[in-house]
Amino acid sequence: MIGITFAISYALLNAVMVILEDQKLITSQQYYAYAAISSTVAGIVCACLGWTIGTHIQAAVAAWSAWAWWHGGGGDDTKRRLKKWARRFQGVRRTAPAGA
Repeated sequence: MIGITFAISYALLNAVMVILEDQKLITSQQYYAYAAISSTVAGIVCACLGWTIGTHIQAAVAAWSAWAWWHGGGGDDTKRRLKKWARRFQGVRRTAPAGA
């Protein structure tokens, strides 16, 4: 019973997201981000229920959605933050003492 309820609610959530994206109420980047998050949650639920095929499918959909979000410009702020953090680190040369 839990499996059927889960499948119906997941299908309805995806249908609502497609409608919102089609009517331009959310951007494609937001759609891909929501799809990645919902597929990840669905994959975890499938794993807990023992549905191995569903787990594999949800993992693939989550990975593709995250890739589409990242390459569609959704990860620009994240990329900027990572570059800012990387600038703070300075390389330090570590060599063994001459007498060793």
